Amino acid sequence: MKKEFLDKGKSLVEAGVREQFLIHLIEQVWGYATADIDYGPIVKPTSDQPDYRINATDILSFLLDAKRLDEDLSKHAPQMVKYLAVSDARWGVLCNGRELQVYDDNATGTASEKKVLEVSLVDYKDDEEFNRIFEQVWLLSKESMTHSRLDEYINRLLLTKYLQQVFQQPDDSIVRAARRAVKKACGRDFSPQVVANAIKQMMKFASTTPQVAVGEASKKKRKKPAAHEVQVSHLLEAKSLNAGQKIYAKYKGFDYEASVEADGSILFNGVSYPSLSSAGSAARKDTCVKLGETRQLQTNGWVFWHYEDTNSKRRPLSELRAKLKAQ
Repeated sequence: MKKEFLDKGKSLVEAGVREQFLIHLIEQVWGYATADIDYGPIVKPTSDQPDYRINATDILSFLLDAKRLDEDLSKHAPQMVKYLAVSDARWGVLCNGRELQVYDDNATGTASEKKVLEVSLVDYKDDEEFNRIFEQVWLLSKESMTHSRLDEYINRLLLTKYLQQVFQQPDDSIVRAARRAVKKACGRDFSPQVVANAIKQMMKFASTTPQVAVGEASKKKRKKPAAHEVQVSHLLEAKSLNAGQKIYAKYKGFDYEASVEADGSILFNGVSYPSLSSAGSAARKDTCVKLGETRQLQTNGWVFWHYEDTNSKRRPLSELRAKLKAQ
């Protein structure tokens, strides 16, 4: 799947990154509901607009802007910083599907100096490297943002960076204090350079093994997912849906039917889609083609698709999602 996505290369423009990647990241990984997402106009008075404003709480949000797959994100840092300057959001995020950059409006300096986090989304070779990337991406999730995890993580990175700079000076008063503390603890007197080098190694190790707060709480949450985290596979496991079960949608006078696959994917018009939202977008696109409209459509599949209850009444799948969370 990663290879197929990357092979699109220059053909995947901003709209494609939004439709094929970002909306799934926002809803299925970060756990934001449709009500948490503003599409614009987001900032004033500029005519240019970021693609999304993501609201973790009533007072905490971040701006998110998509770029084409082969775009150099750093070129757009000044634009993101301008967005932040005229909004009340602290964080700004640029993403092209391959890379994600986070900018902090509270940081001082130039636009590039306001970049506090850079994550390659595709540079992994095994599960361990993938998990490290996921932990950094998770910092922008609703759970993480609500508990200020991103702020804590960035502060720790900055502290580590500046401590490394401090301990590069072996005559610094902090190093001398460390020497005294070590001598008191073990009775040995190490030179300032040895102490500084030892601390630098500790700082280096700390900076390469971040303790990101995906945490025990979120691990437990995966066992019993929150309403916004529930996936179709969870409904299958709970027997709320059955493999092969039909689901239905009606849009602008057109009726659509799809089926739930055993792995949680959605089969629509002979094509398997990874989520309800992507299948819903395909159905809406079909309608637009029939009506001669040209639009890039983003869809909340949980509301778009319906199932039939025991009374043959069609109800949105979002109800099954909420019931599973309440159990």
